[in-house]
Amino acid sequence: MSNVFRDQYQALVLAAKPVGYWPLTINGNDSTSYARHARYCGSPEFISDDTGGWLHLDGSSFLEVPGHSDYSQPASLNGLTVEVWMKAHSLHYPNLKRYIHWLGKGEPQKQEWGFRLYSDDGAEPSMVSAYVWNKEGGEGAGAHLRSAISSKQWMYLVACFEPGDASDPDRGVLIYRDGEFQQGPLSPTTLYDHAPRWRIFPASVDAPLRFGTRSDPTRSPQPGCLEGGLAEIAIYPRVLEHSEIIAHFQAGAACFL
Repeated sequence: MSNVFRDQYQALVLAAKPVGYWPLTINGNDSTSYARHARYCGSPEFISDDTGGWLHLDGSSFLEVPGHSDYSQPASLNGLTVEVWMKAHSLHYPNLKRYIHWLGKGEPQKQEWGFRLYSDDGAEPSMVSAYVWNKEGGEGAGAHLRSAISSKQWMYLVACFEPGDASDPDRGVLIYRDGEFQQGPLSPTTLYDHAPRWRIFPASVDAPLRFGTRSDPTRSPQPGCLEGGLAEIAIYPRVLEHSEIIAHFQAGAACFL
């Protein structure tokens, strides 16, 4: 189903010059030159409704995009921004870790960045965060939302991974929800350098990009896949300005809220 506001939103995204863009209105293969084709895993379903369209994931399905250095924090020397409209149909993920990574780039020993959702019975119930790791894994630098999320509610989420690494004492991860800043430097948990717990030196690895999970659940069954919806995934080779994030939210809200 078409939506004139969705067209306006997409024009705004393209004007910001993403290096990867998947509207997910019809399929996982963007018609522009900004994205590489996605591989369907499981049974993802594309929903046509008043929003203009979105991807439904059933808790075992995901899309996989071939890895590329464009999707890595160090590539541009100007940082990386990942934005997405997301809704969780389930907030309960009773795996060992009590969370899932529902979008990200990384494999065991080849980790980069990702969004995390904590189960409603986890350490931080129904909370969303964004993390960046050393390629070997372990603890990462992360920024969290200020409040828990609700099920079946669209949210506009943005993670900014600032340029630099643990040698830059004031650099780290920022997260926004519905256009509002939630957490970032100089909060210690968000910094690439949080001695003695972690020192993060982001690296570009050959892991694919995945929507609905981060690691392939057929080879790494924990922590699992998203049960919910995704739309309008974009990756930029820089840190978006807060004014840009607000503008994108306001345009997208006409479609999703």
